[in-house]
Amino acid sequence: MYELKCNKCNNEWKTHTISETTRFLCVCSKCGSTDVEPFIKMKCIKGFSLEMSDDNGFTIENEYTAIEEGTIWNIQKDSFRVVGGEIRLTNDELGWLELSQETLEENFETVS
Repeated sequence: MYELKCNKCNNEWKTHTISETTRFLCVCSKCGSTDVEPFIKMKCIKGFSLEMSDDNGFTIENEYTAIEEGTIWNIQKDSFRVVGGEIRLTNDELGWLELSQETLEENFETVS
């Protein structure tokens, strides 16, 4: 099962099959856009801590958050960043985090 997201209206849905060819044939049922991307899900394979930041991107002194092994995150494809990380991950229950490509590769694996 693959999850897709419309880049125009943020509609999300699931499909059983997808390839590079069929990805470009997907049409959003909500707005009709063909600007559709698959969600890339990542699983934390090694827990770690990150400095906390406020919603303006400023580090909160002496505050850290634990990213637990086994948690599942979605890679956000847009360019929006708060703290300047290379990669932005989101989780409906845990919020968001931004990190370097190196940290992503060390601590996460792609979920199929």
